[in-house]
Amino acid sequence: MGSLIDELQRLETAARAQAEELRGQIAHLAEQLAGVEAQLARLVTAPGLPGSGGGGRGCRAAAAGEAEAAGRPGWLRPIGG
Repeated sequence: MGSLIDELQRLETAARAQAEELRGQIAHLAEQLAGVEAQLARLVTAPGLPGSGGGGRGCRAAAAGEAEAAGRPGWLRPIGG
């Protein structure tokens, strides 16, 4: 009976350690996500750039127009092409 309790305690300790490790990874990823979201917000709201609400087409719309112009969905036409 003692070995079963010891095994359960070992499994619990391992699970707690794994949970703590995952919490650390989540915190790290949350920091990275916040940085990328801040960068995206700066890019989207930059004055005079497409997608900033200043009358220009968004980057995705421009890329889609380029792909259509190239006649190959998902591909951009070569520069000068």
